[in-house]
Amino acid sequence: MTSLKSNDLKGFVNEIFTIDSYKSKMGKDENVAVLAFEVSDQEPAKDLMSFIEKGYPFILDADVSSGENRKGKYDVFVEMERNRYIGKNIKQY
Repeated sequence: MTSLKSNDLKGFVNEIFTIDSYKSKMGKDENVAVLAFEVSDQEPAKDLMSFIEKGYPFILDADVSSGENRKGKYDVFVEMERNRYIGKNIKQY
């Protein structure tokens, strides 16, 4: 992956994401929130995963779905600690 710049993923990542639609792999659901982003192609999904995982200390894990979802898109799952700063942390990225 090359270094991402502002707007590099624009048009690839759906602006709507979900929170807690999936179960955590890193811990109990009451301690870990799972965010899911839908991305149009596999390479941009991998770029997003890597950027999020390496760029924010409050991220526990990030992963890309192994295949396309029913809409032909890729899902990027992000796990983060559920604490009193969760809202602020989500807004940060």
